[in-house]
Amino acid sequence: MADSRYNTLLIIEGESCEKAYFDKFIKTIKADKNITIIPFCNDIYELYKHIKELGETTTIDVILNYCNLDDETRKLLKNTKFVYTYLVFDLDIQDGKESDRQEKLSQISKMLDLFNNETEYGKLFINYPMMESYRHFDITNPSTLNNKCVIVDNEVLTNYKKLVGQEGTNKNLSKYTSRDFYNITLAHLMQANLLVNGQFKKPNNIDYVDLIDISIINKKQKDLILKSKKMLILNTSTFLYSEFYDTILKAKN
Repeated sequence: MADSRYNTLLIIEGESCEKAYFDKFIKTIKADKNITIIPFCNDIYELYKHIKELGETTTIDVILNYCNLDDETRKLLKNTKFVYTYLVFDLDIQDGKESDRQEKLSQISKMLDLFNNETEYGKLFINYPMMESYRHFDITNPSTLNNKCVIVDNEVLTNYKKLVGQEGTNKNLSKYTSRDFYNITLAHLMQANLLVNGQFKKPNNIDYVDLIDISIINKKQKDLILKSKKMLILNTSTFLYSEFYDTILKAKN
């Protein structure tokens, strides 16, 4: 049963893919926190801009000021003391010129300095290139994600959802099991381990600490993007498995 002492706010970018995924995820793994999901309905760059506009404020203040909320949700946000706040957003570098892309990558680094603590502004999880990356492999076989990349090109990234539909798992999300979510999380942890430590394998406890430091992952991805015009397909929001339930490093029965 969810524990009200650990009220958790999960701010997501969109109200379709992200909302459907986390609704099913939380229900399936029986998360031990009381989780409220709020779609921001815009990208992380807009959220950061609004925080800067409001000055010294909280992430919840931004949501209350800029999101189109119904009365019940607004009341919930005002009256609930959230112990933890997590944010899930896409990298969103598919539009604009090369200089625009570099500017966004620099902004992400600054945002990760701000959103680095779930008990303060919140802990930010960036998906490369977007949320749909969670299923861009055969979820019955985590090794099929090994070193899988996407070219950093406006047209390719704009059509990324179509690419996932062609190359990824098409199992209906409503049919996902706890084993599916475990495999998804494990695959993306191994992909992160490849990016950070050069090995596509289940990380040990020491490596795991670095892997959930999203700023390290982002620096590696930024270097790869600028040097090779590609990024590893990596969904860091899947790491919320261990935040909401139990560490992925423990044996799965």
